[in-house]
Order: sequence, then C-alpha cells, then structure tokens
Amino acid sequence: MSFLREMMMKKALLLVVLFYPLLSWKAPGSVLREEKRAVVNNTAGNPGVSGLVYDSLNLEQYGLSRRVFDLALKGWQRLRAYGRVTRENVVSIVDFSQPSFKKRLYVIDLVNPRLLFNTYVAHGRRSGKEVATRFSNRPRSLESSVGF
Repeated sequence: MSFLREMMMKKALLLVVLFYPLLSWKAPGSVLREEKRAVVNNTAGNPGVSGLVYDSLNLEQYGLSRRVFDLALKGWQRLRAYGRVTRENVVSIVDFSQPSFKKRLYVIDLVNPRLLFNTYVAHGRRSGKEVATRFSNRPRSLESSVGF
C-alpha cells in the first residue's frame, strides 16, 4: 500500500511541477487588457498622458478645447473610481461652450487613441438659443444637464 501511495504522490508532484508555469501564465489578450487598463488609469490623472491623447488626435482642430477635454477626463476618472463607467476605454464629451450648429459631441477611445465620433448634439429646449446658457438637473425642466 505504501508503494502505491508513494507513486501517487510522485505523480501529483510531477503534475504540479509540469503545470505550475501555466498557473501564472496569462493569455495574450489578458496581458493586453491589463496594459490597456494601465493606460486608461494613467490618462485622466496625468496631464502628460492626457496631453498626448489630445495632441495626437489633434482635437483642437475639431473644436474641442484642451480645458474642456481635461475637465471631462477628471470627471470621467471620478466616475470610474465609483464604478459608474461601463466602457473603460471610451469617454464621451459634449462641449456646451460651443454653439449647437457646430459638431460638439466627441466620443474618444483613450486606449487606442481615436476619435470615434464627432457630430452634432442639441441642448435642452429651455437652455438657450444657439449656445446653452441655462442648465438644470431637475426632472421636466427641459434644460440641459451639465456635468456627468
């Protein structure tokens, strides 16, 4: 009986030795996801990284100011910290400082820096004419909600 038990222990030890490297192995996709998550984590809190995204996409050319972009990333980072962000690599920005006849909605992929959408967006009926000047978070106010 002890011989059988000893053989089983050796086989178990051999299996552990053979498969141990696989326990710490990560699929290529999971490593890439972790790297992308690190990029996203560093984007909003780091002016240098957010500046790289802003500059590499030439967002100024599309009408998005650096100030609005930085404020949006700060707010987005806070929402992420509270678990309120569903797409970790995408931020959507509506720049209400621009008139409604301009393309003022920006949807940006922060991990693979790309401007996914840049299009028109209306503001609330009672928020102003061409530029939104009044905002409210009250239900049925018909005014745009400013913030996140």
